[in-house]
Amino acid sequence: VYQVLTPGNPAEMDAAQEIVFKPGDKPAMKMPAMMMKMIRGQLKKNSVLGNVCEGVSLAGKESVTVPAGTFQALRYHNDKHDSDTWVVPERPFFMVKATGKDFDMSLASSGDGARSSITETPQEMPGMGPSK
Repeated sequence: VYQVLTPGNPAEMDAAQEIVFKPGDKPAMKMPAMMMKMIRGQLKKNSVLGNVCEGVSLAGKESVTVPAGTFQALRYHNDKHDSDTWVVPERPFFMVKATGKDFDMSLASSGDGARSSITETPQEMPGMGPSK
């Protein structure tokens, strides 16, 4: 299980503030500031989302129904990857549906009361120094 604290949306993964991971039954671990800086640099260079807007054009506004409900969304089409993405700017994380040749994602649910799968206080990674 991974938790990534981002400033706003998945396209900003290169600006992640904190990453906590819990491998199976082992203790949860928090990545220290030095490692976060290295990871942010790699994400900025190699992020799939880094060039997500290349070849994308607005296809229009339309109603889209997903398991979480029906939304008035902006549909964007990506000619390069022959994919479509429906976004609702007022929703957290914006995206409610995305489809392409090899994938189909839909918002399953949303609301209040979500609970983290990581319930313990994460430990600092050994030998890496404290997080900042």
